[in-house]
Amino acid sequence: SDFGVGKSQKALEKAAEKRRTRNQREAKQRRYNRHKETIDRLHADNATKVKAKLADNQANREKKFEDLMYDVKMGKELTEEADRAIALYDTARRLKTEKQFDEWNTGVYGHLQEKICEDLDRRDYKELQRQRNQAFQDYLDTSNKKGGAVFRDIIIESEYDPLAPNRGAIRVRGGRALRDPTRRVNDRHHEEQSLLAEGRVSREPKVRETLRVGEWATGKIEATSHGFMHKMMHRNPSEHDGKPTHSTIAMDHYNIEKSSKFTNQEFPIGKRIFPEHHKSDQIQLG
Repeated sequence: SDFGVGKSQKALEKAAEKRRTRNQREAKQRRYNRHKETIDRLHADNATKVKAKLADNQANREKKFEDLMYDVKMGKELTEEADRAIALYDTARRLKTEKQFDEWNTGVYGHLQEKICEDLDRRDYKELQRQRNQAFQDYLDTSNKKGGAVFRDIIIESEYDPLAPNRGAIRVRGGRALRDPTRRVNDRHHEEQSLLAEGRVSREPKVRETLRVGEWATGKIEATSHGFMHKMMHRNPSEHDGKPTHSTIAMDHYNIEKSSKFTNQEFPIGKRIFPEHHKSDQIQLG
């Protein structure tokens, strides 16, 4: 009987062990299933987030690309507009130049050329040839007579005048009939100045004032402002002592005094005060 009780006890323990093992295995399986569900849910959420992030990145790239393309398009339109403006400016400038040339060719060159042609038509070509040959012959005779010593800067008209043929050249004066389009602004300026001045205004070009050649001679240059300036700059420095123009400012910017003696001269030491000699001027407090 004891053997039968022990055997049944072992069977019960074995059955209990099997149930415990089965329960543990089922609990482990349930934990695994819950963990797997959690992991799957996290994977699904992450996949959804990744897809959304990729979609946002793609949308941002598309938007950035569209913005860049818009900038490129606007830049192209600006370039085209600038090209049109430059083309219009070039066309207007070219037309203005052509019109100005036509006006100059008709009003200036054509007017002068017409007068020159009229003067040429009145002259006989045989007489012109004779005068030219005579001028050559005069030059040869004078050159042979003086041994080739004929100069343009030394002219003795009683012997030979090399400028005589030039006096017979054609000369045309335009006068006020010429309306040069290239000088239209200057002409308008002179007209306005004449109206304001109530008289005729000189049309000489405004240039830098220079000393005439005749005033460079000795005895004349000293009386000009240039001569006075030269005399002042080359005067002995001792002559300036005691004068209002005397100055201690150094004009040499490369050799500058740096000694303490020079500094003390520019910034002298202040006067010393002796308090014991001025006791009556002091007030004692406390």
